[in-house]
Amino acid sequence: MGHSVKSDDVESQLPSDVERITPPPQCGIFGSMLIRLVLGVLLLGAGVVAVYYSIEVHSDGNSEEGETDDSAVFFTLRHVQSCPTGGVITREFLKGEDGNGVANHESTKVSSVWIQDDDKSRLYYSIGTQNKSDWEKSFYVLSDHTLLVDNTGCCRHESSYTDFIDYFGLSTLVLMRSEDISIEEEDKYVSVNLFQGEPTPRANP
Repeated sequence: MGHSVKSDDVESQLPSDVERITPPPQCGIFGSMLIRLVLGVLLLGAGVVAVYYSIEVHSDGNSEEGETDDSAVFFTLRHVQSCPTGGVITREFLKGEDGNGVANHESTKVSSVWIQDDDKSRLYYSIGTQNKSDWEKSFYVLSDHTLLVDNTGCCRHESSYTDFIDYFGLSTLVLMRSEDISIEEEDKYVSVNLFQGEPTPRANP
């Protein structure tokens, strides 16, 4: 009749230079599922981070030279700048639809002048050029009030320099990218910034 041998007895009969190796315990189905779940979450997280990094680095707000913070810059009119000639205001009016349902537009262009000193909170803005047939009105904007001059005379408004800047409603536009455009008349390129967004509601200055 056979009999069982305890593991302790077997180990005692082994030579002194033999080492017993005990197999690791099996993790079971639950442990295997847990390991797979952890690996899946790690891989998914790595993919999300890679996509986010790619969007941030290669977004339109970055120049070709490298990563910049341009994508977070909002449009601002707070500058020292001068455009005494060459400014143009384009007005586009909807004139109904044609027989095919296509909207008809009518565009008019008026020259403009813009001279601004943000350091001293003053600005001159003219729609049309004074002493010319296209002149409509001019704004003399000071730190605490605005003078409006037109064909009927001059009147004072209590709109400050900051109020006048805010009137245009452009502070919520976000810079998308910068690019060079061609000026055919002068046969050269100039750098321009392209902004995108919805202007804020505005009141009369």
